Amino acid sequence: MKLRILAGIVLSVAVALTSCGADDGHEVVVSGVQALADAAGATAEATYIVDIESVVKVGGDDESEVRSNGHVARSGSMMSMSIEIPNTNGEVSMEFVAGDAARQFVRYVGMPDGSTLPSGWIELTEVPKGSEAAVMSSATVGSFLAAFQKVDAKVEDVGTTKRDGRTFRRFRTRIDLSPSVEFETENRVLGKVVHAMAKTVSDLDTDVEVDEDGHVVKIVYRTESAVGTTTTTMEFSGFGEPVKIETPTPDHTMTFDEFIGLVYPEPESSTEAIDESELIDRGDFIDAMNSESGLDENFAACVYDELRESSPRALLEESYESGMNQELAQAMASAGLVCGAEGG
Repeated sequence: MKLRILAGIVLSVAVALTSCGADDGHEVVVSGVQALADAAGATAEATYIVDIESVVKVGGDDESEVRSNGHVARSGSMMSMSIEIPNTNGEVSMEFVAGDAARQFVRYVGMPDGSTLPSGWIELTEVPKGSEAAVMSSATVGSFLAAFQKVDAKVEDVGTTKRDGRTFRRFRTRIDLSPSVEFETENRVLGKVVHAMAKTVSDLDTDVEVDEDGHVVKIVYRTESAVGTTTTTMEFSGFGEPVKIETPTPDHTMTFDEFIGLVYPEPESSTEAIDESELIDRGDFIDAMNSESGLDENFAACVYDELRESSPRALLEESYESGMNQELAQAMASAGLVCGAEGG
């Protein structure tokens, strides 16, 4: 059933894009601010690697899980990241390398047939400042460390824990990462996605562990959204050890705006009106999303309405005759992210 494919893609890719989010919290007593700030500062200055796992629980009584894993390495001004993108058509991953602010490289591996993105490494030029989050569709590890160092950070010292013969100091903090993901763009679809990302990370409750050497070794945050409940864990290691990050040899070169136009395609300009009778029925869409993926009916309705407004061709029955392509999948993923933030 074509709608079954659609439901799976909205769920899986929206989950990947909404791994950062916010939930309703409680007042946090301010203490231990300097200790956490010092640890975050020491960590940011060191070389390190980070393993990331996000687990999203979706549905009510028949709760299902969607997992996504990532890996980050940092050495001086160089950073690399790889992340899995859950996909119903197979394994898809994104790799990203950034050096100075003027050079970024991105590669998608395992994209389905029909993808608008070229294979191989893409070098992005004319990259605007602060655009990393838009390319990676999430807040960066560095933005967490920077937030922990702010003088107005709300931090609670919650004691210590022992593991493998070592003692770790534990903190609970609330941070605002929205400045790290916001930037101006003329792409209307990306503009909505950026706004949604900023909303989901504007008030984030986070648990942090610091080791005996004064480095941040673990960050855990749990979020609620219209998609489901997400738990994301970041585990740091390899402090001060050599980390080799190679600058890729690009297979393609395009401007940042050209790349964004492929990842977040805007509706085609056309004087030809879309025949409403050719669109997937709204009720069928909502029922399929709910029955196949356990997604809330209000969320499914929001996704449909968002698609109808921003990318109506994604709802044409004929669009699915030859299978799901990247453009349609991305349109639905973007709608899923926007609606996830609205319902969170």
